[in-house]
Amino acid sequence: MEIIEFIKSIQESDFSDSYGECKMSVGETSNDEDIEIVEKDLGVKLPQDYKKFIKTFGDADFFGVQIRAPFELYRYDSDTLEMEGFIAFTRDASGSNFAFDRNIKIVKCSHDPFGYGNISKTFTEWAMIHFDMIQKLSNGIEDSEHQYIQADKEIHVSWLRMKNELKSMEPKKWWQFWK
Repeated sequence: MEIIEFIKSIQESDFSDSYGECKMSVGETSNDEDIEIVEKDLGVKLPQDYKKFIKTFGDADFFGVQIRAPFELYRYDSDTLEMEGFIAFTRDASGSNFAFDRNIKIVKCSHDPFGYGNISKTFTEWAMIHFDMIQKLSNGIEDSEHQYIQADKEIHVSWLRMKNELKSMEPKKWWQFWK
C-alpha cells in the first residue's frame, strides 16, 4: 500500500483520551526544493515515501509523534557510536527517536539504555506499525510480539555491544573534551 493511500484510510482515526490527543493533524508541508537542500546538507537521499508524506501532510502530528519537517532532521554524530549517521525523523513520548539508518531503514534509537533496534524496511511500513501499536494500546491489547517490543530487545543487545566498544577505547584526558 502506498503511504498516501494508507494515511488517507486512517486519517480520521482518533485515539484521544483523558491523557491527551492521539490523532493525526496535518502540518506545514515541504516542497521538492526544501527537500533537495536538506538532502544535500545531510549527504543522503531521503526515502521516497517520507518525501511523499511530508509534501502531502507536512510535519504532521501522527498519532502521538510529530513527524519532523526536512529542515528539522539531523544526523547523529560520532559520539553515538554504532548510530553515527542515523537521521532522526520523530521522537516518541519516552524520548526515543525513530530514525533512518545508514541504509534508510527505520530504527528506534533509545537514550536509556543507549542503543537501537530495527523496526521496518520503509517509512510506510513504520507508519503502519506505529498505527497498529497505537490502535492496540487504545484497545488495551498487549502484544509482546509487536515490532516495537522486539526493537526494545535489540536496543539492549546494541547497548551491550557499544558498552564493550567504549571499554576498549582509550579514555580522553580532561583537556581533550574541549577539542
